[in-house]
Order: sequence, then C-alpha cells, then structure tokens
Amino acid sequence: MQGPAPLPGMQGGTASTVGAFGNAGAVVAERYAWIKQHTNEFPIDSMCRFMQVSRSVYYAWNHRIQTRTEKDEFALIGIIQKFFKESRATYGTRRLQNR
Repeated sequence: MQGPAPLPGMQGGTASTVGAFGNAGAVVAERYAWIKQHTNEFPIDSMCRFMQVSRSVYYAWNHRIQTRTEKDEFALIGIIQKFFKESRATYGTRRLQNR
C-alpha cells in the first residue's frame, strides 16, 4: 500500500523519503505544515486522515514552541526566496549561494 501522493508545495510523499531538512522526520513535519496552511480550505480531521497522520499529534505539533533552528531555517528560506524573485527566477543554486 502506498502513502498519499505528493501535494503541491510539499516535498516527498511518503514517510520513508528524505525531506527538505535532511531527515525522514521532516517529511511528517512538512505534512503538518501543509495541513496548517490549508486549515481554511478543508477540515483538519479530513486532512489528517488523508495525510495519514494522527490528529492529536498534529495539534501537539501545532501548539509547540518553535526551536531556534526552525526559526533560522524559515528566515533563511525567506531570504533565498526574496533573492530568487529579485533575479526574476533565473538564479540557480550556485548563484544564490554566492549572494
């Protein structure tokens, strides 16, 4: 049995794949983040069932305090996205690294 297919804006697809942050646990966090992003569109219960995650663990994840590393990563992502947009989506990884 396969897990859910990757959704737009979500890396990977199953818990066994490596996520954007370099470990399999990040994939589950990406699922939680996707659910949080779409709470106004769909019921949380339905999204948790679809994403095959526990609703109670999602709520625990949603109410926890963000770690310093997570805050730094989100800030860095924002900076990278800003540079990418300023380059009119023409800069690749190497050129973004040099900025």
